[in-house]
Amino acid sequence: MKRLLFYVSILSVLLACGGTEGRFRLKGKFSHLQQGEFYIYSPDGVLPRIDTIRVERGIFDYTAEISEPAVFYLLYPNFSEHVIFARSGDVITVKGDANNLKETRIGGNKENEALTDFRLENNGKTEQEVRLAAGNFIEKQPASAVSTYLFKRYFLEDEEVDRALLSGYYDLLCQAQPDNIRLTLWRPEVVAGKPLQAGDMLPDFELVMPEGDTLRRSDFRGKYLLVTFWAGWDASSSSLVFTTGYHLKKCGDKLAALTYSLDADSLSRTLVERRDSVSWPSYCDYRVWNSPLVKTFRVADIPYIILADTAHKIVACGKNFDKDILSSLKKLHTSE
Repeated sequence: MKRLLFYVSILSVLLACGGTEGRFRLKGKFSHLQQGEFYIYSPDGVLPRIDTIRVERGIFDYTAEISEPAVFYLLYPNFSEHVIFARSGDVITVKGDANNLKETRIGGNKENEALTDFRLENNGKTEQEVRLAAGNFIEKQPASAVSTYLFKRYFLEDEEVDRALLSGYYDLLCQAQPDNIRLTLWRPEVVAGKPLQAGDMLPDFELVMPEGDTLRRSDFRGKYLLVTFWAGWDASSSSLVFTTGYHLKKCGDKLAALTYSLDADSLSRTLVERRDSVSWPSYCDYRVWNSPLVKTFRVADIPYIILADTAHKIVACGKNFDKDILSSLKKLHTSE
């Protein structure tokens, strides 16, 4: 009997202290707060709504279902917030003073501890000083979830930030976190404000083709060039491969084309190119949004089409072929 009671007590301790697979636990204590409540929500959509956390005698204990790593925000009655990084099975700890929330310590995993250290080290500094510290953190730890948060907070959400700096940190994060969907969704915001426009020069480029030849902008001088960004996984853009072939025939020697695939594997790309009998230059390095020409041409979404004239000046560009490109291209048709 004593042995059974011993095992039961050990199990109780483990259940009280440990996390549960498929859930995360958030527990903590605030001094100078007997009872009250604050709120928790997730910009990742993990929680279907804002949830309430109740505090009794300064202590709270909260659990929620979670299957993938996610970010949560604790929202206090004074509208200040703390960020929480959580994974399935995590037990996240919070310890603070209700009279001085800036000094709150959040632990339980390396991300929360790293962000707590960052926050405490930079308390009282100017926004510019904190942004500089955030940039240093991103450069040293680009694979960290903390870096993703700091990038959003101090660079992406600041309309006045230097665009080259924003783009540089973004590229660094994408290289370190190639499977981070959140980063992919931010791409339009990163390139916002500086898309190529009619009248701009088409950026120079060099693409090493499968046959070993290098394709350059200069190879198309003397002809109009139609550049189409597409992917086999996107029906609205893959249909433009056929459209490209149609207009090449209609324009004859006046027009050249380059189709640039953002596919992650050869299967979907090959199926489309075989279906539409692609005989013009087509490129794919299977790096999706990290492909070099995507960045050079400032492409934020697909489909995206650019038409440049014989001197490499952009005549038309945009997402909608019929609306943005067709009228300019029809002028090159040899017959109607």
